[in-house]
Amino acid sequence: VSIEGPEQPFAHEKLEVGQTVVILTAATYGTMATSALLTIDGAIRYTLDGTTNPTMAVGHLIIDGDLLLGKHQIRKFKMISIQPICSDCTTVDVTYFTK
Repeated sequence: VSIEGPEQPFAHEKLEVGQTVVILTAATYGTMATSALLTIDGAIRYTLDGTTNPTMAVGHLIIDGDLLLGKHQIRKFKMISIQPICSDCTTVDVTYFTK
């Protein structure tokens, strides 16, 4: 996954995701974020509508991969780990970009 054009990285966070819903940190991305690159080390389910909570059976599945979010998706993104063995064994690295 690559970010092309005038966007520049300005913030990063590393999230430990368990089996409760995790959202991206508003204090980190603030009002400047125009996109975000997520690298998932493990398995998650995620939703983008801002109201539906992901569960073990609900939401989009991604395993060990990258995900690119647009400005409006950043604020509505929710995720959970679907790793069955441990509570915080999925790691998500997030880099936020701005124009």
